[in-house]
Amino acid sequence: MSNFKIILVRHGESIANAKGISQGNRNKWMDTSLTKKGKEQAKKLAERLKEEKIEVIYSSDLKRAKETAEEINKFHNLKIKFDKRLRDLMNNESLENFIKKCKSV
Repeated sequence: MSNFKIILVRHGESIANAKGISQGNRNKWMDTSLTKKGKEQAKKLAERLKEEKIEVIYSSDLKRAKETAEEINKFHNLKIKFDKRLRDLMNNESLENFIKKCKSV
């Protein structure tokens, strides 16, 4: 079995984050873009990861995650795999269920 590394990242600051609004509550998603600060955070993260040997990028299909993944991908030129199962943990969702969803990807 070969060695590999999984790098988990959180999206940059979104508009809802800046307003203190939970984006995954009451079984409904808020799909907000990154703020100016969030875009800068994504750029800094991309710069930090540019020398990593990244073979695949998985991302939630929500705007904030897509924008962060696309910024990282500027240094890797891969086809990003967007999947709704990678959306944030819903307020009423158990951690166990969330982990199962992520593993299924």
